[in-house]
Amino acid sequence: MKLVKQDMQNIDAWLKKRGIKYMDIRYELMDHLISEYESMENYPDLESFLKERLAWCKKIAKDKEKSTHWSYQKEIWKQLLGIFKNKKALFIILIMAICYYTIFPYLTTKQFKWAVITPVFILVAYQMYLLTFKCFNTKTQKESVSISRLVTIISTPSLFLNFLFMFPDKWINNLNFYIPFIVFAGLFNLSSILAFHRKRKQVVKEYAFLKVYLA
Repeated sequence: MKLVKQDMQNIDAWLKKRGIKYMDIRYELMDHLISEYESMENYPDLESFLKERLAWCKKIAKDKEKSTHWSYQKEIWKQLLGIFKNKKALFIILIMAICYYTIFPYLTTKQFKWAVITPVFILVAYQMYLLTFKCFNTKTQKESVSISRLVTIISTPSLFLNFLFMFPDKWINNLNFYIPFIVFAGLFNLSSILAFHRKRKQVVKEYAFLKVYLA
């Protein structure tokens, strides 16, 4: 039995009323439910069929939210690895290292530490901009799990700066610890920004498609 557009809209509305609020999750569930229903030889009443699958649907919805979060975290690490494979990025890192090495004799330890951490603060400021103007759209966040979880890409790297203020002073004053830590934190923040832009472009396109498809 081939389901028509109205049936699909009814399934979408049914799932939404049962607490599955994200349209991208509902779309995935609908794809499976429709395929399963159409492949059956003896077609039951559609609503009865859906009621039997409700527990499964809610489990999949919860799993999807978790998997989306962790897929975004993996995307950050993927971007970080990509930096070390990019010759241009490595060249820029080398130039910055040479610049820091050159100015080191002319600065106090405190001044040099500020010089090292300033680029990280600039990245964090840009992340705050992304959070404020690119993440907090109440309507889209409520409708798409892929969009609602974008905030985790930007917020995760802030943990590094939080850790910095938790370390003992002797660690912070040790440049052999401080410099590698700040460099890694900076690269991780940069990776999160790259991951954010890549994923946001993808999920916004998917969201626009779903708005039309499920209309």
